[in-house]
Amino acid sequence: MYKFSENDRKSEAWKALVDMDGAGIRYCLWKSVSRFSEGVRGETDFDLLVKQEDFNRCVEFLEKSGWIKVKAECWRSFPGVYDFLRYCDGSGCFLHFHVHTALVMGEARIKSLKLPLEQLYFDTCVYADRVPAVRPALDLIVFLIRMAVKLRSRDFFCQKIGVANKLLIRNFGDEFKEIRKNVSEESLLEVLARPEFDFISSTIITDAYADLNNFGYAERQEVREALTSYYRVDNIERILLWLRRLIERRVVGTGKTLDKRGIKVAICGPDGSGKSTLCQALKTALGGHFKVRKFYMGGSNHSRGFVRFLYRLVVFPLFILIRRSLERRHFSAAQRLKNVFYGIEECLIAREKYLRFKQAEKLAQLGAISIFERFPLFDGFGDGSPENCPKPFRSICSRYYDAIDRPDLIIGLKVPAEEAILRKVNHNSEIIIRKVEQFNEFYEKNSATSNFVCFDGTESPEKLLYRALNHIWIRLVHDN
Repeated sequence: MYKFSENDRKSEAWKALVDMDGAGIRYCLWKSVSRFSEGVRGETDFDLLVKQEDFNRCVEFLEKSGWIKVKAECWRSFPGVYDFLRYCDGSGCFLHFHVHTALVMGEARIKSLKLPLEQLYFDTCVYADRVPAVRPALDLIVFLIRMAVKLRSRDFFCQKIGVANKLLIRNFGDEFKEIRKNVSEESLLEVLARPEFDFISSTIITDAYADLNNFGYAERQEVREALTSYYRVDNIERILLWLRRLIERRVVGTGKTLDKRGIKVAICGPDGSGKSTLCQALKTALGGHFKVRKFYMGGSNHSRGFVRFLYRLVVFPLFILIRRSLERRHFSAAQRLKNVFYGIEECLIAREKYLRFKQAEKLAQLGAISIFERFPLFDGFGDGSPENCPKPFRSICSRYYDAIDRPDLIIGLKVPAEEAILRKVNHNSEIIIRKVEQFNEFYEKNSATSNFVCFDGTESPEKLLYRALNHIWIRLVHDN
């Protein structure tokens, strides 16, 4: 019988499952029970089969327990399957519940097979350390069915010519062994005798139980033929659906969206505070579970938009030529020309930041998470209008910056000036000192603001990431 480790029993996943059962919600951990530890580490998901009439109670329970309902990408969303995520601050990983109200399985991206075995799961489920789980014999039978559906003809061909491992498909071999450990031949025959499995040959299953190498191409074909009446779509529709979802994956990309609304997070601080490192770490950590977009909100030339690119490409050479000719006789005119050129560029930079913020707002409405590297918090060195911006253009920039609302969460990174200078050896140390002073002043003024937190930028990247994820998760739970 299944046994969970002590670490498994301390996890938030185990606690949620035990509490769900205690609340009278009828469910069953319907597959991959042997991989429970991987789910606790955030390496795989937990598949729960929930009674249709208990589904609403299940959703309410999970949301009250700190889980968030998310929507899978259109190319891998399936009827009767729902996703819930929770951040585990103890281990720093995300836990993922796949909540099924129907047994949907089959090929990658399609899941066109629907077996009417839900009641059988509930009738025969067993308790594994207080968690309702699939009976091992039933798990093995359905595992072989899923394997028959997922295996391709070329897998058997590769095996025949000696390219593949002797054990039919090594991706399935280890899991099969883990399931088989808990299955006796007597219990297997008992489940196979149930009327729900009249459609399949028991000999194929028992031979595979004895040796997985007995499950060859002919057996796979026989199982597939036995499943014909349980497919939701025919062969042609399956091919078309597979092609459509392949295109959708290329267009939409990966990343689940929040069911209600996404959030916008800004990472701010002076040069050398670790903004870029933290932004990239957050994008990687969150991007494995959510749709995440990173926006650079500074004025660097390496991230300029198309309009500013054209401005630099066309106007800058003319500006240099005219300025050089004026500098010899009309220095003041050359200076005014310089102010006009850089004033227009500052307006273009402000416009770019405004447009990027509007993009982030649209993504938030669609349930995505936007991360800003830098943000126009204040004028001067706070990524607003610079101190040397000519006055006639400063008002234009202000209109753009005033139209940019504050993000849902601002994470400020605080570092001593000496540390920032050491990290940015090629930068002007006087400017870095002034930036540190201005940001410290901003942090003090906003220390009591609900959507602002300040971290010590000298901490390790791992610790900063851990703290940032905690605050982001609190914000996600609050907004969803």
